[in-house]
Amino acid sequence: MAKKILIIPSGTPAVTKIGKIPGIISACSIRGCRISYEFSYFNNGDYKQPWMDENELEIDEVEKTKIGYKQ
Repeated sequence: MAKKILIIPSGTPAVTKIGKIPGIISACSIRGCRISYEFSYFNNGDYKQPWMDENELEIDEVEKTKIGYKQ
């Protein structure tokens, strides 16, 4: 049986562990068994969107969602 993948939903507020930069989760990428999140924020007026692992972000308790079609 396939393992269910749970992700942090887009639009979830987060803060980087290094630098304490506030932003939001704007996308998710799944490659193999690795999940990365696009973290969107502004820095001195510039819009930034780096890809980060979940362990690089501080996120308040959020209910992760299953990927795939909803039945």
